This record gives sequence, C-alpha cells and structure tokens, in this order.
Amino acid sequence: MPSFKKECKNPHPQPIIQALFFSLANFSLVLTEVGGLFAQLGGCTCEAQPGRHPARFETHHIEELKGSPSPLAQPDEDLSIEGLDQEPEHPKQGSKTKETPDAKNALPSSFLAARDSAYEGEGIIPARRYVYRVRLILPASLGEAKELVPLSTELVIDASADRARIRLDGPGWPLETPCEIRLRADLPGLQLKSPSGKSFFPPRSFAEWFDGAKPKGSPPLSIRRDPNAPHQSQGDLICAFLAEWAGEDRDAVARRCGGKVPFAFRLGPWRGECTAELPLFLPKQELRADFAPSFTPPPSPPGMTFLEPSALARIGHSNPSNSMELQNATDVLIVQNESDSKVILVVEGTPVAWVAAHSRLTLKGIPQGWYRVGLLRPLGDAMGFPRPVHIPSRLHVRNHPSPLLASRYLLRESPLE
Repeated sequence: MPSFKKECKNPHPQPIIQALFFSLANFSLVLTEVGGLFAQLGGCTCEAQPGRHPARFETHHIEELKGSPSPLAQPDEDLSIEGLDQEPEHPKQGSKTKETPDAKNALPSSFLAARDSAYEGEGIIPARRYVYRVRLILPASLGEAKELVPLSTELVIDASADRARIRLDGPGWPLETPCEIRLRADLPGLQLKSPSGKSFFPPRSFAEWFDGAKPKGSPPLSIRRDPNAPHQSQGDLICAFLAEWAGEDRDAVARRCGGKVPFAFRLGPWRGECTAELPLFLPKQELRADFAPSFTPPPSPPGMTFLEPSALARIGHSNPSNSMELQNATDVLIVQNESDSKVILVVEGTPVAWVAAHSRLTLKGIPQGWYRVGLLRPLGDAMGFPRPVHIPSRLHVRNHPSPLLASRYLLRESPLE
C-alpha cells in the first residue's frame, strides 16, 4: 500500500494530454476542409447558424446573397435620358436595401444616376460669365495660316458656385456645333447636349470622344492664373472642365489652379485667353445637370468644314493655275479617312475641316492647283507631314503600319474617277 501511494503521487500524464490535443486539432481541421468542400460544391448557399462563425471563405458570398439587388439591376427601370424626368422610387420606411458588389462595380460609384434636384423648379441664382477666345495653334511644320482667313472659336462659361454651363461657339471646333456642356462640382464627368442629342460622359471619357479615339496619353496642359486674385468657386469648375477635356484627374488639376480663375490656358494645340468676365443672374434650370449611369456616345457626322466656300477660295496655293483653268476647275477635294481616329485637315497652314474615323468628306471651293496638305489629330498627339496635293483629287488617310511611327499618318493621292 505505501508503495502504491508513492507511485500515485508522481504521475506522468503529459504524453496522454498531448496526444488528445493533437487528435482534437486534426479532427477540427478535417471538419473545416470537409465543410469548405461541401460549401464549394453547393454554391455556398448555406446560411450561417446562430452562435457560430462561418468559415472565412464563406463571408463574402453570404453577404452577397443576403443583400438586396441594386436599383441599377432592375429590368423595369428606365435609365434613358427621358427617364431622369420621372421621380425615382424611394424605399419604404424601415426597410433596408443593400447593393450587391457586382452592381456597385458596374460603374464608378461617383457616377451613379443622380437627378439634379437642387436646380429644379423656378428661381434665380447669381453667376458669372467668362468668355475665352480659343485658337488652334498648329506645328510649324504644317505651315503658317493666312491672316485673310479668320477662324473664330470661343468658350462661353456661365458658372454658379457649384454648376457650370459651357458653350462651344464658332465653326473652329472639331465636333458638331453648337454644343453645350454641363458640369457639377459634386460629381465627376459631364453632360453634353449637341444637335444629335444628349449624352453623359463618365470621368476622363470626354477626351477620347473629342479626339475621336483613345489618346496615347494626356495632352500637355498649362494654366496661367493670377496668384493675387481672390479664391472663386467658379475657378474650380473651369479647371474641372479642363481636366475632363485633357482626360486628367480633377483633383490634380484643381490643385494647380488653387481656386483661381485661369486667365489663359494651353491644352495640346488649343490655346485660350479670357477676354471678358461679367456678373449675371440665371434661372436655376439653365444650369441643371442630370447625370445617368449609362454612357452612349452621341452620333457624329462624318465631318464638317471650318470655313465657307468663299473663305476657302481665299487660301493661297503654291502654284496657281491661270485664269482660264480656274474658270473650268472642278475645285473638289475628297478626303477619305481610313485611319482609326479623327483628323483635322490643314491646307497651306489653315485648318479647313475635320473628318471622323473611317469617314469621307467632300470639300468644295478651293481653286484648282497645287497645295501643301497636312493632318493633325484634335489633341495634337499625331500628325501627317504636309505633302503636295493637286486639287481636284482624292486624298486617302491611313495609319502608319510601323508601330514605331504610330504617331504619323500616311497620305496618298489618287485622281478623281
């Protein structure tokens, strides 16, 4: 008996406890792996039981199934432009809705459908008007423009504290005019109204549409402002438009403006100078900007001329024909743009027209003879060096086949049929 008690006073249970511990741990891991296998085979449709924590890989899928579908996913909802004039349906009190991750990632969260209710109804608000005279500055290699051919282009900006209406006036824009742009300070992107209809551009997409294709990079943007000028919210809106035009981030351009109204800017080949500023009062509805999540680029014409036929006849050419030939000249130049982007046609240093990608434009009014004809992309990141072209003729524009010369166009002339 004494020996028995002595042996019981010094037991050694450590190996037994360790074995039990490792057995329980392995059994737990096996249950976890088996549960994960059944969850994957069953599509993760199981609900978490009360008092238990679901496996880590189940959390995202369970939240997705419990959440209510986003209003963007409703098939009966009208997301067209006309649909914005209808009052949206609001959820009942006490009900909770939750957007699915797929609906949230379908579009930028800052560009979801937004009705501009702050600028609805009647009312007059103070605003300021800024008029910028805009010029297209051509590279020296394309020649020097004749002073007898004026090309008026203006930006007329009416801005309140948080809304802006921008009109592109004049025939010198490489797009269908007249057109109007609406901007909001609380949302990126812009709204465009043109003769072809209304469209909504997500952030940084207006530059691609203006250029006719995706630019190879953001065009150089320089802004001149008076550092001693007072801070104005209209300056932030003007700089926001320049950022959308250049395809840059709004905040980055706003930091360069510093809340000042630019008195001049240079964006690629476009240079603008502020020539007038005046206060005015506008109805709120004239600055209203309803944004929609859908983006459909407006239909674009095949091209347009910048100048009237009477102005085209005043463009000097390198080797004029005699008067008898001028009387019998057909004075027709057909431009066949076979490239992937919009191009601006330059004749003797003068921009005369723009032609959309894979489109054809017929120019009438230029007298018969030899001319130096070149090309420029609207944002200036590609060009075609001038070559002698005899009018009347047909001019084919193509992309350069070499990737190293992707910023150059090929011009080939062929006689009219």
